Amino acid sequence: MFLLGLFSRRGDEMAIGIKVSDIMISEVITGQKNETVYDAAKKMVLADVGFYLILEDSVPTGVITRGDILKAVVNGVDIKSERVCEIMTKNPITIYPDADIEDAARIMRDKRIKRLPVVDKNGRLLGVVSETDLILVSPAIYEIIREKALMEGSK
Repeated sequence: MFLLGLFSRRGDEMAIGIKVSDIMISEVITGQKNETVYDAAKKMVLADVGFYLILEDSVPTGVITRGDILKAVVNGVDIKSERVCEIMTKNPITIYPDADIEDAARIMRDKRIKRLPVVDKNGRLLGVVSETDLILVSPAIYEIIREKALMEGSK
């Protein structure tokens, strides 16, 4: 497989050229800020996801995770009456679909988060990119790097 065409120069580093839009997932479980934590948790369990985005007019305004729900339960929160807006992380960090996956990985590492909502220029949700998505593409990245090294070695 010849993958070198994906490389481009960006400053002093070599960019691989795989975009967030190439690996993001478009189907995202979402909800509203006034629903109960219990209802959100139920949707998360049914969809087998650990990440739940809160939207207002298609714009991500908050996020809750399994960890947030567990913390609420341990702290004695009545999740059948508590609203997600009370436990959600507000103003989630987002990324554009045309960003390189290296940028997504760097943001996740630096901010210590596992998922990034992908938004258009108006802030509307397009999908989500996760650590798992990055890991699944890493064998292809390894192959790109190996082919580049082989090509440079044969010059």
